[in-house]
Amino acid sequence: MNSLGVDSFSFSEVRGIGHHKGERDIYRGVEYAPSYVPMMQVTVAVAQEVAEEIMMAIAQAARTEEPGNGKVFACDLSQVIDVSSGTTGPEAIRHREKRDG
Repeated sequence: MNSLGVDSFSFSEVRGIGHHKGERDIYRGVEYAPSYVPMMQVTVAVAQEVAEEIMMAIAQAARTEEPGNGKVFACDLSQVIDVSSGTTGPEAIRHREKRDG
């Protein structure tokens, strides 16, 4: 994502149920039979004009030959405030080149 100008994002270790509904499965080399399996959630806010490109990059990086690669969602942000600068609206979500240039 750095090559696309995304210089900040967050990730969380989460648990959930996918298509396997808690059946025994192998996740990262460990067999699981719980009702919830460990997953990774990545959150990144980008300007609308680069959102599709970023989503495709995330999907490509996450794709493996195994089931359970996940989903990539896009959500409109109705209001944004950059706490550091006080900037609001679409300008608060900046592509790095726009911010630095």
